Amino acid sequence: SSGINAEYGEVLYEKILAGAYDHVKVVTHRGHSGWTRKVMYAPHLDLIISCSTTSTNSLVLGMKEKNKTQMRTTAFNVPQGVNCFDYNPNMNIIATGDVDLMVRLWNPYVKKPVGVLGGHMTSVTHVILNGSRGQLISLSMDKTFRIWDVQRQACLQRLTGILAKGPDVLYSPVPVSLLFDEPKNRLIMSSNNLLSIMDMKPEMKDRVLSHEKPITCTKYIGRTKQIPFNQVASACQGSTITLWNIDTGQKLKQIQNAHGESEITAMVIDLPSKLLSGSSDGSIKIWDINTTACHRILQAGRDGPVDILQVLCIKRRVIAVGWSRDVCVFRDKQLMSSDFTIVPDEWSGRCEHNEDIMCAVYRAPGHLATASADGEIVLWNPNSENRVMKLESRSNKVMKTQCTVENMLLLDKRLDQPAAAGLLTCGQNGWVRFWNMDSGACEVETSYYSLNSLTSHSNTLQHHDNT
Repeated sequence: SSGINAEYGEVLYEKILAGAYDHVKVVTHRGHSGWTRKVMYAPHLDLIISCSTTSTNSLVLGMKEKNKTQMRTTAFNVPQGVNCFDYNPNMNIIATGDVDLMVRLWNPYVKKPVGVLGGHMTSVTHVILNGSRGQLISLSMDKTFRIWDVQRQACLQRLTGILAKGPDVLYSPVPVSLLFDEPKNRLIMSSNNLLSIMDMKPEMKDRVLSHEKPITCTKYIGRTKQIPFNQVASACQGSTITLWNIDTGQKLKQIQNAHGESEITAMVIDLPSKLLSGSSDGSIKIWDINTTACHRILQAGRDGPVDILQVLCIKRRVIAVGWSRDVCVFRDKQLMSSDFTIVPDEWSGRCEHNEDIMCAVYRAPGHLATASADGEIVLWNPNSENRVMKLESRSNKVMKTQCTVENMLLLDKRLDQPAAAGLLTCGQNGWVRFWNMDSGACEVETSYYSLNSLTSHSNTLQHHDNT
């Protein structure tokens, strides 16, 4: 045909719009007043579905009419607009990820949502319907996944730490892309330079479960004068804390609705008899292990929801991290007061991180480290709360790659040995690193995927392999 390059198979879009090809018919509609975020053709409905981040005409269905160049449209309005959507013909449902933090379910023929799923703390940027399981997968700007049961309209699982929480990952020049392989139940994800595949496990029935909802954290509680048994504390997304006898497996105590309907995201044991739980509602509660009574509520989020990733008990203080570049601290004088609800005090040191702090580690009397989403590690003096040293992967020649630090471990027997690497860090990209806390150097790094290949500047590990 005229206008088609036979070598490359190119068709000029301008000529299509001008009607240059007899076998091509163009139909249009102008249903949105703002930028169109996504377009999909639904052959089962013979509709063009599109969305926009405007409060009116947020989701528009365009229907072709015979011998007409303008489509007939049906518009759905959503407060603040729609970022994304998905349609599944088996379920005959349109799911939208909305700017106002909600996931909405729509019948294509009804202008009001048939379901509203709430729980995300930031705008929803991706939604995927899994028709074979009757489930929905949603992703928000804070890189949190949620898996929903569509029929029950209930959250089955919350997943964090799968995508790197670096600066502007979702709306960076290389955005997050998701593809769901329904026949194999696989979620394929790309983010920056990472391509990840998440397999969904086969559904199992008639299992004996410890919790009704997915478990988010566990802690070991050793025997003390106040605690007669070796115990394990477990917490789940259903806001339930359970204490177990580790020797017999017997359930000893249970705290239901510990944080209302909000899931528990962090937990720490403060011996001799206290347990602290942090929740996505921004609160930290102090519990008595023996009586399960709540002694204090620490409002880390100052009455607002925040993503508490870790809580630590250090000398005369409780600190929490996960949602801010600063360290959130509650001091002993506040905890000893008669106030039941306590707001955080100011951290004495400066704000040293450029991105949100993801994790922290402490060993008495004088070792405290925090790590942020950009891979930066800061060593602190826990007494003065001032920075001692900054370990920055971007300025270290030994570093092969840079990624969010998600976990840290202090190797106790090495902390008093200046030549030894006493700090162990790991992240989502599979790299494990050993840091010297005196010099600030990365002594050894190795990939989780290739543990036989080490890059090292010294023989530190060989000299101290008995630790």
